[in-house]
Amino acid sequence: MIKIAVTGNIGSGKTTICGIIKNLGFKVFESDQEVKEILEEKEQIQSLLKEFHLKIPGLINNNKIDKEKLGDFVFSNPTELKKLENLIHPKVWKRKEEFLLKHKNEKLIFFDVPILFEKKLENNFDFIIYTKISKDIQKQRVLKRKNMNEKKFNLITMSQNILTAQQKKLISLELETSSDESKIELLIRNFLKKIQDGKK
Repeated sequence: MIKIAVTGNIGSGKTTICGIIKNLGFKVFESDQEVKEILEEKEQIQSLLKEFHLKIPGLINNNKIDKEKLGDFVFSNPTELKKLENLIHPKVWKRKEEFLLKHKNEKLIFFDVPILFEKKLENNFDFIIYTKISKDIQKQRVLKRKNMNEKKFNLITMSQNILTAQQKKLISLELETSSDESKIELLIRNFLKKIQDGKK
């Protein structure tokens, strides 16, 4: 099994790339979607309440975690963000292992990993696809999202590292996602063909 990571900063087009990959018939583990599902689990809600309810007024709304309030709080406080990650990430990795087991017969398998380099996870994958976009387009895209504002956008981008020269060397395919989607798909197809032919 060949494991391929898809990563890049917020708003850089990871969801679009993963959509293309899924349309090509491959399996993709989408970390952000897994986190959303975990945040709706009763057990997880209780854990978050225990850790954050005194710090975040109105954390629960209609028996659900208010993700906007939670996000605003943790992204403005690195220590609290670390606490949240310690609660969430073990469950994400458990789901990842279950995903691997379920699709163990796949030749190629993909993982959407938003903070791949920040968490030093790059060595867990055989290849890395990196999405990028201009700062202006990135900001336009992200500010269109529900519950997003400029302050939160700035806090999130500050938490995402600028790639080092060594990290750049590990990137197998870099995709500029403002390009035409059909051109992006062709680049992905050609890249995957080389992998499958053993030329990468």
